[in-house]
Amino acid sequence: SGAALSGVDHVHTGECLSSVQVNEVLQEGSNSGGSSVSSAHPDLIHTRSVTEIRILEGQHLEAVGRTLVHEALHGWLALWRGQPCGHALCRVCPQQLPELIAEGLCELAAYQYLKMRKREVDRDSHAHRVIDYTIRQMFENTAGCYAVGLKQALGSFEGNEPISRRRYRLFFEQTLSTGRFPRKIKNSPFKLGRDGDDDGDGAGGGGGTTANAASVTGAVIANIAL
Repeated sequence: SGAALSGVDHVHTGECLSSVQVNEVLQEGSNSGGSSVSSAHPDLIHTRSVTEIRILEGQHLEAVGRTLVHEALHGWLALWRGQPCGHALCRVCPQQLPELIAEGLCELAAYQYLKMRKREVDRDSHAHRVIDYTIRQMFENTAGCYAVGLKQALGSFEGNEPISRRRYRLFFEQTLSTGRFPRKIKNSPFKLGRDGDDDGDGAGGGGGTTANAASVTGAVIANIAL
């Protein structure tokens, strides 16, 4: 699933389509008499794929990059974490990731990408103004749970340690294993909701990533690298 297109939503202009197929495979063995028998419980083979990422036409290059990063992470979540397949016999698929958490993670990745791009472009350029405008819209967006998810993700992720691949990995591992953001630090400037209003572990400033700016999706994958 990806970000919805809406007249109220001035930020999200893309969509990621993914699918999961389940095939039943019966395991054959032999009984005490040497006859071939099939197991009563088939193995389930899951095949997950990202079928398409759609981008709205007419966007500024910086907005295209932001959208691609957001949607690329939706694709990454679909492939590597997965969503429930719905098969009656399946016992391995994770529970549905809450929309607030999924969108918060994707917005966090897009925000980090824009912060990286902001450092790379000329401060007086049109691109710099576009980036500033897009970041403001991300925090002011009233559509869905995008802005709330971003603020909760940032409130959980921010702290005093430098941003590193290890920090991204630990943050994503904790979030995806529990279905909620890790508890925030005391002095986070971002107000969290019910799932994050206790004191707890945090991590480094909302600065940029170390990924190569030539690869938009690399800004996500290179830093998570689970």
